[in-house]
Amino acid sequence: MVRSQFDQFDLITMGRIGVDLYPLRAGRKLSDVDAFGKFLGGSSSNVAAAAARLGLRTATISRTGRDPFGEYLREQLREFGVDERWVTPVDGLATPVTFCEIFPPDDFPLYFYREPKAPDLEIAADELDLDAIGAARVFWVTGTGLSAEPSRGATLGALAHRAAVMGAGGDTVFDLDWRPMLWRDPAVRDPGAARPLYVEALRHATVAVGNVDEVEIATGEREPVAAARELLRLGVRLAVVKRGPEGVLAMTADGERVEVPPVPVEVLNGLGAGDAFGGALCRGLVAGWGLERVMRYANAAGAIVASRLECSSAMPGAGEVERVLSEGRVVSGGPAPGGAGCAGVGVGGGVRSAPGAAGRAGVGADRSARPAPGAALPTLPPLAADCPSRAASAASGGESGVAVEGSSREVSAVSGGESGVAVEGASREVSAVLGGESGVAVEGASREVSAVTGGGMRAGAPGGGGRVGAGRGSEWGQRGSEWGQGVEPGLGWLARVRAEGPEGVEEAARRRERRGLVAKGGRLMIVAADHPARGALGVGERGLAMADRGDLLRRLCVALGRPGVDGVLASADVVEDLLLLGALEGKVVVGSMNRGGLAGASFELDDRFTGYRAEDLERFGFDAGKLLLRLDYDDPGGGSVRTLEAAARAVDAMAARRLPVFVEPFLTRRDPETGLLRPDLSPESVITSIAVASGLGGTSAYTWLKVPVTDDPDDMARVLAASSLPTVLLGGDIKDGDQEAVYERWRVALRLPTVRGLVVGRSLLYPEDGDVAGAVDTAVGLLRGARSDT
Repeated sequence: MVRSQFDQFDLITMGRIGVDLYPLRAGRKLSDVDAFGKFLGGSSSNVAAAAARLGLRTATISRTGRDPFGEYLREQLREFGVDERWVTPVDGLATPVTFCEIFPPDDFPLYFYREPKAPDLEIAADELDLDAIGAARVFWVTGTGLSAEPSRGATLGALAHRAAVMGAGGDTVFDLDWRPMLWRDPAVRDPGAARPLYVEALRHATVAVGNVDEVEIATGEREPVAAARELLRLGVRLAVVKRGPEGVLAMTADGERVEVPPVPVEVLNGLGAGDAFGGALCRGLVAGWGLERVMRYANAAGAIVASRLECSSAMPGAGEVERVLSEGRVVSGGPAPGGAGCAGVGVGGGVRSAPGAAGRAGVGADRSARPAPGAALPTLPPLAADCPSRAASAASGGESGVAVEGSSREVSAVSGGESGVAVEGASREVSAVLGGESGVAVEGASREVSAVTGGGMRAGAPGGGGRVGAGRGSEWGQRGSEWGQGVEPGLGWLARVRAEGPEGVEEAARRRERRGLVAKGGRLMIVAADHPARGALGVGERGLAMADRGDLLRRLCVALGRPGVDGVLASADVVEDLLLLGALEGKVVVGSMNRGGLAGASFELDDRFTGYRAEDLERFGFDAGKLLLRLDYDDPGGGSVRTLEAAARAVDAMAARRLPVFVEPFLTRRDPETGLLRPDLSPESVITSIAVASGLGGTSAYTWLKVPVTDDPDDMARVLAASSLPTVLLGGDIKDGDQEAVYERWRVALRLPTVRGLVVGRSLLYPEDGDVAGAVDTAVGLLRGARSDT
């Protein structure tokens, strides 16, 4: 079964979990602190949360006390999209709590409360799901797991099993994670006594990660290059040495060596930066990136978290990381994106933040929780990796801070300038209030108070009802993919942004992080969603499946967040919604051009160019266009020949701008009984359509083909021999019971020499089992497999 090969977790972590209680004000001793934020904590749990934020399907193995804090941690894992099925309670032990002090830029003392023993050290070998551990793309364990039994035996046993079943595939990461205060047994607390345990773990790992102090524990070497070489000698394939302000060193067993400098950042809280680095490292490992890209990406993720107050809820999305890589620095003080975790501010009951509290102190909601196969998708999941979360969001203040009191669950982002913002007694859906020099007061606000923006003195709405107007649309544009931070990401929010700041759409396009269409030797995985613009809203027997725009956007953002997905093919309305949601950072955007041949219409073959024009794609900075070329030799109305001519002129217009254009050709026939157009997928007809499409326009230099897969996979070699143009395969619809056969046809066709990728729409976005992420992962896996075969 092809599907079963990819039905697995991208990442499973194993190790510490606990509650982090962080001061909401930096620069004070714990004895002087009177307000704390409550967060998910524990290095391996944070790594899982960071990786989930970046789109990986993650799970963690740990244990808590059977107490309210344990329930809180499991709830937080779910909200981060981390599967918590293997996080179980232990009777008689309390869930650990950790306090810290924050003295930027480099002093962050930690105080662990894990006595008489932490439940996460009670992980037992006979309770492990070794099949799942062996099947995960990446398995992550920590040095603290070796500090006591039964966790020590479980950790080493899991590593040994993983090594036995994985062979040369997948990665097993050993996070050296040396914290001597957590080693309860004096016999192994000494570094010399602990080293043999580290050596045993390294023998089964493929990747070792640690800072200078930690690599010394494992190897006896402190100099980074010497330590990395010793780690490689002990058995890993990749050694990563984090050197703090000197950046990161990575070396492989094949002799590759990469040294990446640090990302400039004003540090607020350095705790959690290493966990963000770890989650991003796993993202790169799963995606199969080159070593330098992985290190730069992980470095950027760590720097972002160092600029924020929290750990788990500060983990960045993919768009944020790409922006930091593009800009070469972290802009300090920015809010964390929709993170779950802190219960200090913005929750019913209201804890007031201390004056001058920095960073994000809000509570997030589901970002990437993945439904079980067959389960209904949740009503309001995140719409993109950087989409704002649903629950009470960031409260961040300037010099005079922010107070949020008596607010109900879904009070949205409140950010203050020099004089801060106060929101009291706010009702359920008070939206983003962006305060400037004199701040904003919103008291007793009604249900739909909207964003209040503007310059100079800001609007106040004491006891107001209905809507309070927003400022100029350009202010939305300035927020890039962080627009509406904290506003519920529904259709109403998108409509409001479009109504109050329509020029923000073009601004978002201008600010979008761009990439090349395809890397040298690379393949393209594009998700298509241009069907609605042609009136084709059905999926199988569901006639209006694509009619719910919020549901479509949510599915698209799940797909775009999966590793290996390069971009989207869509009409302007869908592309612009995704732009506003921040889902297209670092993605390929292919604009759909001719949509006038409406599905089922008598004029369907007269396929006018009612979508993107070449000049539109150039103006918005998009990466390519796509046109549909359906020809019927018996067309009495002349629509086919008009479409043929218009397609040729579109190819010329795209080539003049040096923009690639994907031409999707079909020979069609009208069904004599129903009158509906049916594509002719016989090898002879597909070959003919390819020959016609290849010859369109005055040059084919920028032309790609988008070609259906024939019913007999053995015919595809003959079909694709008809042209030398680069080709992507059209996935097409998957009928009931035909799934495995379709995957097999894709797999065979993807190996052919002119094939450069896969474009799939409804079969990935609306799979029968409801598992969008699983369907996308299967397609990506087939594409990767074909790349490794060729």
